Amino acid sequence: MKFTVNKQNVARIYFIFVLAVSPLYISNGYHNILDAKNYIVWLSIVIGAGLSIYLFLKWLANGVTKKTIKAEFISGLKKFISSVDLMDIFVAIFALTSLISSCISGYVHEAFSGSMAWGVGGAMIIALSLMYFITSREMKPESGCIYAMMISGIIAMVLAVLNDLWIDPLKIMTEDDNWKDHFTSTIGNIDQFGAYLSIVIIIMVMMFVMSENGFKRAGACVVLFFGYLNMFLTHSDSIYVVVCFAYLFLIAYCLRSPNRYWGLLINGILFSIAGFAAKVIILFRPEIRLDDISPILFAHNVHVIIGWGSFVLLLIHMVLNLKLNSEQFDKLFKKLFVIYLVLAIIAVATIVIVGIMKFDMYFLNRRGFLWYVAVYQFLDNDLIYQIFGMGPGLVDTISLNFAFEIEEYYGQYYTLENVHNDVLEYLLTTGVLGFISYVGIYVIIIKDFIQKILKDEDFRGVNGYAIAGLIAYIIQSMLNGPHPLTTAMYFALLAIYRGSKLEENNQIQEECSLEN
Repeated sequence: MKFTVNKQNVARIYFIFVLAVSPLYISNGYHNILDAKNYIVWLSIVIGAGLSIYLFLKWLANGVTKKTIKAEFISGLKKFISSVDLMDIFVAIFALTSLISSCISGYVHEAFSGSMAWGVGGAMIIALSLMYFITSREMKPESGCIYAMMISGIIAMVLAVLNDLWIDPLKIMTEDDNWKDHFTSTIGNIDQFGAYLSIVIIIMVMMFVMSENGFKRAGACVVLFFGYLNMFLTHSDSIYVVVCFAYLFLIAYCLRSPNRYWGLLINGILFSIAGFAAKVIILFRPEIRLDDISPILFAHNVHVIIGWGSFVLLLIHMVLNLKLNSEQFDKLFKKLFVIYLVLAIIAVATIVIVGIMKFDMYFLNRRGFLWYVAVYQFLDNDLIYQIFGMGPGLVDTISLNFAFEIEEYYGQYYTLENVHNDVLEYLLTTGVLGFISYVGIYVIIIKDFIQKILKDEDFRGVNGYAIAGLIAYIIQSMLNGPHPLTTAMYFALLAIYRGSKLEENNQIQEECSLEN
């Protein structure tokens, strides 16, 4: 089959590189895993931007030859302006603020490059934002990039399980035993693996409950089994936090449809099977270092309770499906939805209140201290830095200001590469403008999801997968700092979601024009 360089294929290549190739790319084991992730993200950007520039030059030459360039440019500009919405504006403001904060920073090179943090500097934010605008306008909704992510995710998760068994097929870093506790698979740092894992898990859950295609569901099942297995085995509690909070959204969405609810219960059974498999692995390798939550779940057989509970509810669901007609079934689910909504709001409010009451410097594995540092330093900054920020990725520059506190909570020679919270980090590094625009994107995504649930509307294919992944990213970003892999995935999913919404709006307009 002949490959053609067109707008759709450029978007495909870029998304596949970010969502499927980047998670698996390594160059020298864990010795330079962060550099490797920065490299592959930049390579994805360069390839996507390079092909887009090629298409632009081709269009330019064609327009000059045919003398239609002015008319086509005006038409294209009008089309672009008419398509701009609030999300586009927030992305543009965030990119512009990152540029300004990098320029006025006392460490211009470091702010642009992100070399004092994890590589997510002003240059990467601006480049990913540009690719957001390019690809969201070039793509048509399709699930190819999500399928590629599925395959990539299975490989990364299987490697993580093998690493838990102390099997190192890639010979990544066998000379240092510490890697078993702090690094895993081709992602590297366990917190970042947890962030990546949570995004993939939630996308796959959404695919399983949304799709009526047996092949898609079977593929999602395989990914979810290894995803849940890694939840139990990975030394990172943040995965549980992200997945549990994301499930609050998914359960509400599933309760709006009996078919989706059925898929949700199957997920509960799958989680139980994965828990059983994890216990077998731990019996084989008792040396595996677990974090706090997994041992508690195993001690109280929570995975068994969830599995049997899901099975019983599935049987009840099947019986009711036979006894009730569709109208009665829908009424029942409406009541269940309202009850769940009330309970979910109470649960979240309780968690927030308890969290505030228990907040101290050791909160969530000393994240409380990092968050305190970010807010304190922001308030202490000059006005211009409060507005535009001190520059992306420059959290480390304030380490000297808190040298004694850092030594108390983290030990000697520790530096603050990030504050383990995207929102607070961007408040400090991109100022109030960056903070408002970044949070604005979050609010739009959450509002769109809740709006779909309340209106009882279905997501269409990749549109649903993308917004589910974005919800997972938002939650994990409250616990983890900006990382090149997850940040690139965030902007790619954002572009997919925005592009699918544009296509959906175009289809609605076409349908309305046909009716008229």
